[in-house]
Amino acid sequence: MRKLFVGVPYAITLPIYLLAVPIVLIVRSIRPITLVRFGQINTVVIGINIFDPEYYLSESELENRKTLDFFYFLTPIMPNEQVELMVHRHFYIHPFVKYLDHLNCLIPGGEKNTVRMVSRRTTSRDIKGVLYRTKPHLHFTKEENKRGRDFLEEIGLKKIDRFVCVIVRDSAYKDQVQSWLKRDWSYHNYRDSDLNAYHDAILTLAKKGYWVIRMGKVVHKPLKIHHPRVLDYANSPHCSDFLDIWLMAHCYFCVTTGTGIDEVCAAFRRPLVEVNYLPVGWSRCNQTLMVELFKKLRWKSNGKFLSLNDLIKTGAIEFMQTKLYNDLGVEIIDNTSDEITDAVIEMEGRLNGTWVETDEDIELQTIFWKKFKTSPNFADHFGWKHPESRISSSFLRKNHEWFLA
Repeated sequence: MRKLFVGVPYAITLPIYLLAVPIVLIVRSIRPITLVRFGQINTVVIGINIFDPEYYLSESELENRKTLDFFYFLTPIMPNEQVELMVHRHFYIHPFVKYLDHLNCLIPGGEKNTVRMVSRRTTSRDIKGVLYRTKPHLHFTKEENKRGRDFLEEIGLKKIDRFVCVIVRDSAYKDQVQSWLKRDWSYHNYRDSDLNAYHDAILTLAKKGYWVIRMGKVVHKPLKIHHPRVLDYANSPHCSDFLDIWLMAHCYFCVTTGTGIDEVCAAFRRPLVEVNYLPVGWSRCNQTLMVELFKKLRWKSNGKFLSLNDLIKTGAIEFMQTKLYNDLGVEIIDNTSDEITDAVIEMEGRLNGTWVETDEDIELQTIFWKKFKTSPNFADHFGWKHPESRISSSFLRKNHEWFLA
């Protein structure tokens, strides 16, 4: 008989499975009384690691779920120790559950006793507005919150000060921190962008009185801005698994390029300004309050930009590999510094109540969402839009003639 787990000898797993058999059978027999279920928590990447548990808890609240659920972590290496602590506060987790889950799936009729987390149903997409209708469930202890506030005070923030997190994706994290997965992450390179393009937006926020904290666990470039309210946390001695999560969970809003750690903001219902984002078809205006700005695609043959209709017709609206863009014959154009700054100013204005939305803005948003809903996988990948989320108003004003053509 084959090994049931790669790298684990059958002689070791057999006794464990023999122990699991009667437990699974008992669980099946007590269904009319108590529904016991087994499931896995994906720990391969930080985004899923925090989004899935929060979504599960939120969905359980809405459904008034009465099941007794047991879980195991998918991998032995955790992306973040703080997330592991927080998940343990709400979930029954033990390595033995892995064997119960696998055996339950092997024996026909175990579907009712299986927990399918949202990553296995909709690739961690909130297509029903579950997070919008609930408040965060994952939480920090009083001691942890004090630790976070003490850090802010240490770097100079007063109680009335607000801070904005900025996370700009590059390949350093995947290449170094997650090298143990032995994968070639270069197919994700289309998601990278140049940190220098964010300088104006960061300085604009700092001049308005906000603190700006550049996040990141491992990064290629330092943030070359010298301002008393700007911290290059990613290259500071303050970095820790705890602060990585606490800061993202407590920021006024976050400027992101769409990378795993920003799912902390979704889990804690913090607003996102998502810039330099691709693919358009995987827009995250359904995850939390969002101002979103996409990268542009341009034909190499004639230099024309692809409209939203072009993206849908060619399938580029779904492309998640650099090679696919190259094969189609398009080049990816990053957002300009001005475009990024405009999107950041829009979010800041929306949150403080000073943003003025014109009739033209409303019309252009309506046209975008009407066209976007015609994309083939809209229901599966998107399904629901946060009522306050927007595509960058400035971008649509300046580019609607070709983008919405």
